[in-house]
Amino acid sequence: MIKYVYREVGSFMKKQLIEYIESDKFETMSFNEIKKLLGISKKHMNDELKEVLNSLELEGLLYEYKDGLYKKMPSNFLVTTIDETKKGTKFYELNDVRYILEKNKLNGALCYDKVIIDTNTNKVVKVLVRNMPNVVCEVRMTPEGFKYLYPVNTNNNLKITIGTQKMKKLIPGSRVLIEATNEIYDNMYVGKYIKTIGFINEPDIDFKTIAYNYGFNLEFPKEVLEELKKFSNEVTYEDKIGRVDLTDERVFTIDGKDCKDMDDAISIKRKEDGGYILKVHIAHVSHYVKFGSATFEEAARRGNSVYFPDSVVAMLPERLSNDLCSLNPNVERLTRTVEIELDKNAKVTSYKTYRSVIKSKLKMNYDDVFDIITGKEAKSEYKPFVNDLMILKELSEKLTNIKIERGYTNFDSEELKFVMDELGNTKEILVEKDNIAHEIIENCMLQPNELVTHLYPGFPFSFRNHELPSTYKMYDLIETIKELGYPVRNLKNMKPNFLIQRLLNDFKGKEEYVIISKIILTSMKLAYYGTENKGHFGLAIENGYTHFTSPIRRISDLIIHNLLDMYEEEEITKEKLIEIDKMLEKLLAHASRMERQAEKAEYEADKLQVINYLKQRIGEEQIAYIEKITPEYIKVIVPGLMDGIINYDSMPERTYMLPSGKLKGVDTGRVYKPGHKVLLTIKDATYVDKSIYYNLVDNLTLTECDNNKLTRKL
Repeated sequence: MIKYVYREVGSFMKKQLIEYIESDKFETMSFNEIKKLLGISKKHMNDELKEVLNSLELEGLLYEYKDGLYKKMPSNFLVTTIDETKKGTKFYELNDVRYILEKNKLNGALCYDKVIIDTNTNKVVKVLVRNMPNVVCEVRMTPEGFKYLYPVNTNNNLKITIGTQKMKKLIPGSRVLIEATNEIYDNMYVGKYIKTIGFINEPDIDFKTIAYNYGFNLEFPKEVLEELKKFSNEVTYEDKIGRVDLTDERVFTIDGKDCKDMDDAISIKRKEDGGYILKVHIAHVSHYVKFGSATFEEAARRGNSVYFPDSVVAMLPERLSNDLCSLNPNVERLTRTVEIELDKNAKVTSYKTYRSVIKSKLKMNYDDVFDIITGKEAKSEYKPFVNDLMILKELSEKLTNIKIERGYTNFDSEELKFVMDELGNTKEILVEKDNIAHEIIENCMLQPNELVTHLYPGFPFSFRNHELPSTYKMYDLIETIKELGYPVRNLKNMKPNFLIQRLLNDFKGKEEYVIISKIILTSMKLAYYGTENKGHFGLAIENGYTHFTSPIRRISDLIIHNLLDMYEEEEITKEKLIEIDKMLEKLLAHASRMERQAEKAEYEADKLQVINYLKQRIGEEQIAYIEKITPEYIKVIVPGLMDGIINYDSMPERTYMLPSGKLKGVDTGRVYKPGHKVLLTIKDATYVDKSIYYNLVDNLTLTECDNNKLTRKL
């Protein structure tokens, strides 16, 4: 990675060059000519000047168009960072507009690379910095018998070489992890061999490939495993010193049935005046994993735990994630407790945080809790907690109303659940939706996530930011919905939060909701971590929000716990605050990237499982909804089976595209548009291009409409 120059002499050179470039006297110059211009004669200053020139290129002032030849950055060139959707489409943004980069115009660029783009041709001109350089390649043979590296699942035409001698040692059919540089040799990017991860005939090779391609290691370094040896197998007397003993309190966890890394627990009491005392107990992972330790550094590299259909690539070693830090029942665990007092209307009246030790009394799951709070008889082990759960339900309902009143945006949440047979094949796919039990935990966790941001005002901190959508995006959203022919109630002068809330409520329960909610979601900006509070649009929180409640599986939360420990224990000087702030900026930028990487890896792993499932069901019927109509194909959403494609040769009639983005039948005059419910049959499913293909059998929305008209006539 290119280092910026902070030394005095480097800063002076940079200042001189910037002044010269901005004076319009700068023309094409070689490295030696620039040296002469700056009066540099000593050879040892070459590296320093090169760093200055690199930094000016990164800032969009200079362009090195040939080795050692520089000119002013052309006006149509843009220095930017490539991003990627979870489906692998590369893009960049300019003035809130997203520009898609075609595969043949990437010039070997990978996701998160810092690049120069020619905005006239929408093509990557040059890769400046690789931020996520590792890529899995398959060793293949040409018909002539030469080995070459084929990047797997990068959605890219990346050509890469590691040198003839190293290639000789690689076995055809193996998959290897390669670090791609931005150096070019013989029209190929230079790569560095890291290791062989497996072979194409191994049953788990595709999941390994997904993990490594998105930056997640499957093994922990030796230094981390060595650090684990110093931890006791149980909470010791020394561990408890300075902690509040809450082991006698009625503390419990609520998670999914299969959850093994439980990082939050709760306890609740009703006050005599009708108010509440809510205690949220979070695993005190920073007691074990501190800033600067090998375990923290590895956790920071991973950023998150990644959850695949039948496995987890954990952020922390299993001994920590599933044992010492997990709030398992009937064992003492170290926690940080946030104790919150709320009045009878669920308004926070006071709060405090302290180090504690708890002993969870019961590991509950969402399904059992849902049954209890909706009136079913509790299982015997739950009976002592029924009153607590009913108090939580009551408090949660009030907290939900508060969220709605301030403009909270609520998208229905659902997750695919894969039911496996004894051989590891998917025999059934279920769709799990959040219920009241999930909402209770969400509301309980939102409180400390918001409140801890106010503990140390003025000190460097991590915020979970979700910025307002642009005015352009809001206008475009409404116009898109109108163009599709869907009614939109009067939204004039409505704030964005309430506008989106209204739209979601208007379509909730209707067939079009699955499409409209997706259009709305794509109009919103992505959430990210930063050192400056920009507010959280989706939650309608302006005064600061963070992620604090999942330190076992998110580095962002572990950072917060370490910061709180540091601010409690140390006297922080002004110089130390500056140092912490710089450290946080880098850590949080990486955490935001790895969060996206985890989402993409999980999506790809789920899609692989769905594709393998559908391969055995070619010809079966499915109900779907049209999401998008393009000149090349129709994109559909199949509930429970992810998205798919209908090619126009798989339609029951000839069609043509209308200017409005709808589709019209040539012979029937039938109009197809996003949101229509359709009947499909499975045509093909292939992991090569990560796509599911369908035949369209009938437009059920139009058929049902025609039947209703016929019924009225009769």
